Amino acid sequence: KKVCFILDGYDEYVGTNHQQSLIDSIVDCISFPGSIVAITSRPIGTTFFLRNKVHKKVEILGLAKAERDDCISQVLSDAEKVRLEGYLIRQPIINSYCYVPLYLIILLHLFVHG
Repeated sequence: KKVCFILDGYDEYVGTNHQQSLIDSIVDCISFPGSIVAITSRPIGTTFFLRNKVHKKVEILGLAKAERDDCISQVLSDAEKVRLEGYLIRQPIINSYCYVPLYLIILLHLFVHG
């Protein structure tokens, strides 16, 4: 029989070394050979935390980049857009949230109104 593990929010996981090694042994299918492991993570998680461990990657985005950029253009001036893009380059996790419409609205509101 196979076991399916679903690990939600892997990039947010913080634990002791023992807990992390247990999670890693599940992800690497060492503890349960032949098991299936499904992991949810923000895009940044697959880049940093799950390197070389991903067999199939599916990315679900609320907005395409063009749609995100169009929303930003409707709210910000050209100078503000340049400033925001610089910020998002320095903050990749926040940038990953900008593809979810509600988070983008919140970010733009905070950016404009502080």
